[in-house]
Amino acid sequence: MVMNLYILFFVSLPDAVLNSFILLLFIGEKDKLKINSKNILRFTAAIALMVTASWFIRPISGNVAINMTLHNIAYVIIFFAVYRLNIVYSALGVVFSSLVHSALENLYIPYIIAYAYNGMEAFSQDYRMYVVYSLPKQIVQILIIRFLWNNEILLITKINKHMHKIFLAFSFVLIFIEWFFVYIFYTYSNRMILHHQIFFSLCLLCMVTLFNLLTFKLIYISIKGIVTKGYIRYTELEENTKFMLEELNQMLKANKVDKALKLINELKGNDSQSL
Repeated sequence: MVMNLYILFFVSLPDAVLNSFILLLFIGEKDKLKINSKNILRFTAAIALMVTASWFIRPISGNVAINMTLHNIAYVIIFFAVYRLNIVYSALGVVFSSLVHSALENLYIPYIIAYAYNGMEAFSQDYRMYVVYSLPKQIVQILIIRFLWNNEILLITKINKHMHKIFLAFSFVLIFIEWFFVYIFYTYSNRMILHHQIFFSLCLLCMVTLFNLLTFKLIYISIKGIVTKGYIRYTELEENTKFMLEELNQMLKANKVDKALKLINELKGNDSQSL
Protein backbone atom coordinates (compact mmCIF):
# COMPACT_ATOMS: atom_id res chain seq x y z
CA MET A 1 0.00 0.00 0.00
CA VAL A 2 1.11 3.54 -0.72
CA MET A 3 2.57 5.26 2.32
CA ASN A 4 2.35 9.01 2.83
CA LEU A 5 1.73 11.48 5.65
CA TYR A 6 -2.04 11.19 5.22
CA ILE A 7 -1.97 7.42 5.80
CA LEU A 8 0.61 7.87 8.55
CA PHE A 9 -1.43 10.32 10.67
CA PHE A 10 -5.00 9.23 9.89
CA VAL A 11 -4.57 5.44 9.65
CA SER A 12 -1.30 4.27 11.24
CA LEU A 13 -1.45 6.65 14.22
CA PRO A 14 -5.03 5.78 15.35
CA ASP A 15 -4.26 2.07 14.83
CA ALA A 16 -1.13 2.38 16.97
CA VAL A 17 -3.01 4.13 19.79
CA LEU A 18 -5.93 1.70 19.86
CA ASN A 19 -3.71 -1.38 19.55
CA SER A 20 -1.52 -0.11 22.40
CA PHE A 21 -4.49 0.26 24.71
CA ILE A 22 -5.77 -3.24 23.86
CA LEU A 23 -2.29 -4.73 24.20
CA LEU A 24 -1.55 -3.28 27.65
CA LEU A 25 -5.01 -4.00 29.04
CA PHE A 26 -4.92 -7.60 27.84
CA ILE A 27 -1.66 -8.38 29.65
CA GLY A 28 -2.88 -6.72 32.83
CA GLU A 29 -0.87 -3.48 32.62
CA LYS A 30 -3.71 -1.02 33.16
CA ASP A 31 -1.53 1.01 35.54
CA LYS A 32 0.75 1.87 32.63
CA LEU A 33 -2.16 3.69 30.97
CA LYS A 34 -3.04 5.91 33.91
CA ILE A 35 -2.15 9.56 33.42
CA ASN A 36 1.19 10.61 34.89
CA SER A 37 4.38 12.04 33.41
CA LYS A 38 6.20 8.69 33.24
CA ASN A 39 3.32 6.88 31.53
CA ILE A 40 2.71 9.73 29.07
CA LEU A 41 6.40 9.72 28.10
CA ARG A 42 6.52 5.94 27.60
CA PHE A 43 3.22 5.84 25.71
CA THR A 44 4.31 8.67 23.41
CA ALA A 45 7.64 6.93 22.75
CA ALA A 46 5.90 3.63 21.96
CA ILE A 47 3.41 5.28 19.58
CA ALA A 48 6.18 7.26 17.83
CA LEU A 49 8.22 4.08 17.32
CA MET A 50 5.17 2.13 16.09
CA VAL A 51 4.30 4.82 13.54
CA THR A 52 7.94 5.05 12.43
CA ALA A 53 8.08 1.26 12.03
CA SER A 54 4.88 1.38 9.98
CA TRP A 55 6.35 4.10 7.74
CA PHE A 56 9.21 1.79 6.79
CA ILE A 57 7.35 -1.54 6.78
CA ARG A 58 4.21 -0.71 4.75
CA PRO A 59 6.07 -0.04 1.45
CA ILE A 60 8.27 -3.16 1.79
CA SER A 61 5.80 -5.66 0.36
CA GLY A 62 2.43 -5.66 -1.31
CA ASN A 63 1.74 -8.99 0.39
CA VAL A 64 -0.29 -8.03 3.44
CA ALA A 65 0.57 -11.32 5.23
CA ILE A 66 4.27 -10.44 5.17
CA ASN A 67 3.44 -6.86 6.08
CA MET A 68 1.41 -7.85 9.16
CA THR A 69 4.09 -10.30 10.31
CA LEU A 70 6.79 -7.62 10.12
CA HIS A 71 4.55 -5.17 11.99
CA ASN A 72 3.92 -7.69 14.77
CA ILE A 73 7.63 -8.46 15.18
CA ALA A 74 8.43 -4.74 15.33
CA TYR A 75 5.70 -4.09 17.92
CA VAL A 76 6.90 -6.93 20.16
CA ILE A 77 10.39 -5.41 20.19
CA ILE A 78 9.05 -1.88 20.79
CA PHE A 79 6.93 -2.80 23.83
CA PHE A 80 9.65 -5.04 25.20
CA ALA A 81 12.12 -2.14 24.99
CA VAL A 82 9.92 0.81 25.99
CA TYR A 83 7.89 -0.79 28.80
CA ARG A 84 10.51 -3.32 29.94
CA LEU A 85 7.90 -6.07 29.58
CA ASN A 86 8.59 -9.75 29.66
CA ILE A 87 9.18 -10.67 26.00
CA VAL A 88 6.49 -13.38 26.15
CA TYR A 89 3.92 -10.97 27.61
CA SER A 90 4.86 -8.40 24.97
CA ALA A 91 4.29 -11.01 22.25
CA LEU A 92 0.99 -12.11 23.83
CA GLY A 93 -0.30 -8.54 23.88
CA VAL A 94 0.75 -7.87 20.29
CA VAL A 95 -0.82 -11.10 19.07
CA PHE A 96 -4.12 -10.39 20.83
CA SER A 97 -4.35 -6.82 19.51
CA SER A 98 -3.47 -8.11 16.04
CA LEU A 99 -6.19 -10.77 16.27
CA VAL A 100 -8.75 -8.11 17.16
CA HIS A 101 -7.53 -5.94 14.27
CA SER A 102 -7.64 -8.88 11.81
CA ALA A 103 -11.00 -10.19 12.99
CA LEU A 104 -12.64 -6.80 12.42
CA GLU A 105 -10.89 -5.60 9.28
CA ASN A 106 -11.10 -8.86 7.34
CA LEU A 107 -14.85 -9.03 7.73
CA TYR A 108 -15.37 -6.24 5.20
CA ILE A 109 -12.21 -4.51 3.87
CA PRO A 110 -11.16 -7.33 1.45
CA TYR A 111 -14.60 -7.17 -0.19
CA ILE A 112 -14.35 -3.40 -0.62
CA ILE A 113 -10.95 -3.85 -2.28
CA ALA A 114 -12.14 -6.69 -4.52
CA TYR A 115 -15.58 -5.45 -5.57
CA ALA A 116 -15.56 -1.66 -5.15
CA TYR A 117 -12.03 -1.12 -6.49
CA ASN A 118 -11.36 -4.30 -8.47
CA GLY A 119 -7.98 -4.78 -6.82
CA MET A 120 -5.39 -3.31 -4.50
CA GLU A 121 -3.83 -0.97 -7.06
CA ALA A 122 -6.97 1.16 -7.51
CA PHE A 123 -7.69 1.00 -3.78
CA SER A 124 -4.21 2.36 -3.00
CA GLN A 125 -4.82 5.36 -5.24
CA ASP A 126 -7.98 6.23 -3.30
CA TYR A 127 -6.16 6.05 0.04
CA ARG A 128 -8.12 8.97 1.55
CA MET A 129 -11.24 6.78 1.71
CA TYR A 130 -9.34 4.20 3.78
CA VAL A 131 -9.85 6.49 6.79
CA VAL A 132 -13.62 6.20 6.31
CA TYR A 133 -13.44 2.44 5.81
CA SER A 134 -11.44 2.07 9.02
CA LEU A 135 -14.05 3.81 11.20
CA PRO A 136 -16.29 0.75 11.89
CA LYS A 137 -13.24 -1.26 13.00
CA GLN A 138 -12.00 1.55 15.22
CA ILE A 139 -15.40 2.06 16.85
CA VAL A 140 -15.50 -1.62 17.83
CA GLN A 141 -11.89 -1.41 19.09
CA ILE A 142 -12.90 1.50 21.34
CA LEU A 143 -15.78 -0.58 22.72
CA ILE A 144 -13.37 -3.46 23.41
CA ILE A 145 -11.00 -1.07 25.20
CA ARG A 146 -13.86 0.23 27.33
CA PHE A 147 -14.86 -3.34 28.25
CA LEU A 148 -11.30 -4.34 29.17
CA TRP A 149 -10.79 -1.15 31.18
CA ASN A 150 -14.02 -1.55 33.18
CA ASN A 151 -13.83 -5.30 33.80
CA GLU A 152 -10.12 -6.16 33.93
CA ILE A 153 -10.96 -9.79 33.14
CA LEU A 154 -8.45 -10.68 30.43
CA LEU A 155 -5.37 -10.91 32.60
CA ILE A 156 -3.20 -13.14 30.44
CA THR A 157 -0.43 -12.99 33.04
CA LYS A 158 -2.44 -15.37 35.24
CA ILE A 159 -2.90 -18.04 32.58
CA ASN A 160 -0.76 -21.17 32.84
CA LYS A 161 2.60 -20.60 31.12
CA HIS A 162 2.08 -23.69 28.96
CA MET A 163 -0.95 -21.89 27.46
CA HIS A 164 1.26 -18.94 26.53
CA LYS A 165 3.22 -21.03 24.01
CA ILE A 166 0.10 -22.66 22.58
CA PHE A 167 -1.69 -19.33 22.23
CA LEU A 168 1.31 -17.62 20.60
CA ALA A 169 2.02 -20.45 18.13
CA PHE A 170 -1.63 -20.86 17.19
CA SER A 171 -2.24 -17.13 16.83
CA PHE A 172 0.86 -16.31 14.75
CA VAL A 173 0.04 -19.11 12.30
CA LEU A 174 -3.62 -18.10 12.21
CA ILE A 175 -2.85 -14.44 11.51
CA PHE A 176 -0.42 -15.29 8.70
CA ILE A 177 -2.80 -17.79 7.03
CA GLU A 178 -5.76 -15.44 7.34
CA TRP A 179 -3.95 -12.46 5.82
CA PHE A 180 -2.39 -14.65 3.10
CA PHE A 181 -5.84 -15.78 1.91
CA VAL A 182 -7.07 -12.19 2.09
CA TYR A 183 -4.12 -11.12 -0.09
CA ILE A 184 -4.86 -13.90 -2.62
CA PHE A 185 -8.51 -12.89 -2.71
CA TYR A 186 -8.16 -9.18 -3.47
CA THR A 187 -5.17 -9.74 -5.77
CA TYR A 188 -6.72 -12.36 -8.04
CA SER A 189 -10.48 -11.84 -7.62
CA ASN A 190 -10.70 -9.66 -10.74
CA ARG A 191 -9.33 -12.58 -12.80
CA MET A 192 -11.98 -15.01 -11.54
CA ILE A 193 -15.33 -15.64 -13.14
CA LEU A 194 -18.35 -14.56 -11.08
CA HIS A 195 -19.15 -18.02 -9.70
CA HIS A 196 -15.56 -18.48 -8.52
CA GLN A 197 -15.58 -15.01 -6.94
CA ILE A 198 -18.72 -15.74 -4.97
CA PHE A 199 -17.42 -19.15 -3.87
CA PHE A 200 -14.04 -17.72 -2.79
CA SER A 201 -15.79 -14.83 -1.00
CA LEU A 202 -17.98 -17.18 1.01
CA CYS A 203 -15.02 -19.46 1.83
CA LEU A 204 -12.95 -16.49 2.98
CA LEU A 205 -15.79 -15.14 5.14
CA CYS A 206 -16.33 -18.57 6.75
CA MET A 207 -12.60 -19.05 7.32
CA VAL A 208 -12.08 -15.63 8.90
CA THR A 209 -15.16 -16.00 11.11
CA LEU A 210 -14.37 -19.58 12.16
CA PHE A 211 -10.66 -19.02 12.82
CA ASN A 212 -11.29 -15.97 14.96
CA LEU A 213 -14.16 -17.60 16.85
CA LEU A 214 -11.87 -20.54 17.68
CA THR A 215 -9.15 -18.21 18.92
CA PHE A 216 -11.43 -16.11 21.11
CA LYS A 217 -13.08 -19.32 22.35
CA LEU A 218 -9.63 -20.49 23.49
CA ILE A 219 -9.16 -17.20 25.37
CA TYR A 220 -12.65 -17.41 26.87
CA ILE A 221 -12.10 -20.97 28.14
CA SER A 222 -8.80 -19.96 29.74
CA ILE A 223 -10.26 -16.85 31.40
CA LYS A 224 -13.40 -18.69 32.50
CA GLY A 225 -11.23 -21.26 34.27
CA ILE A 226 -9.39 -18.52 36.16
CA VAL A 227 -12.59 -16.73 37.18
CA THR A 228 -14.33 -19.98 38.22
CA LYS A 229 -11.41 -21.13 40.38
CA GLY A 230 -11.17 -17.69 41.96
CA TYR A 231 -14.88 -17.69 42.77
CA ILE A 232 -14.69 -21.17 44.34
CA ARG A 233 -11.77 -20.12 46.54
CA TYR A 234 -13.59 -16.94 47.57
CA THR A 235 -16.73 -18.93 48.49
CA GLU A 236 -14.72 -21.41 50.58
CA LEU A 237 -12.98 -18.54 52.39
CA GLU A 238 -16.31 -16.83 53.06
CA GLU A 239 -17.84 -20.02 54.51
CA ASN A 240 -14.80 -20.69 56.70
CA THR A 241 -14.84 -17.11 57.99
CA LYS A 242 -18.53 -17.34 58.90
CA PHE A 243 -17.91 -20.60 60.75
CA MET A 244 -14.99 -19.15 62.74
CA LEU A 245 -16.92 -16.00 63.65
CA GLU A 246 -19.84 -18.11 64.86
CA GLU A 247 -17.47 -20.21 66.98
CA LEU A 248 -15.95 -17.08 68.52
CA ASN A 249 -19.39 -15.64 69.15
CA GLN A 250 -20.50 -18.78 71.01
CA MET A 251 -17.31 -18.82 73.13
CA LEU A 252 -17.68 -15.19 74.11
CA LYS A 253 -21.35 -15.67 75.01
CA ALA A 254 -20.33 -18.59 77.22
CA ASN A 255 -17.65 -16.37 78.79
CA LYS A 256 -14.91 -18.67 77.46
CA VAL A 257 -12.51 -15.83 76.77
CA ASP A 258 -9.38 -18.00 77.08
CA LYS A 259 -10.62 -20.43 74.41
CA ALA A 260 -11.57 -17.54 72.15
CA LEU A 261 -8.12 -15.99 72.49
CA LYS A 262 -6.51 -19.39 71.85
CA LEU A 263 -8.54 -19.80 68.62
CA ILE A 264 -7.57 -16.27 67.48
CA ASN A 265 -3.89 -17.04 68.13
CA GLU A 266 -4.18 -20.31 66.19
CA LEU A 267 -5.71 -18.44 63.25
CA LYS A 268 -2.88 -15.89 63.36
CA GLY A 269 -0.37 -18.74 63.31
CA ASN A 270 -2.04 -20.31 60.27
CA ASP A 271 -2.11 -16.95 58.46
CA SER A 272 1.59 -16.34 59.07
CA GLN A 273 2.46 -19.84 57.84
CA SER A 274 0.38 -19.36 54.68
CA LEU A 275 2.21 -16.11 53.99
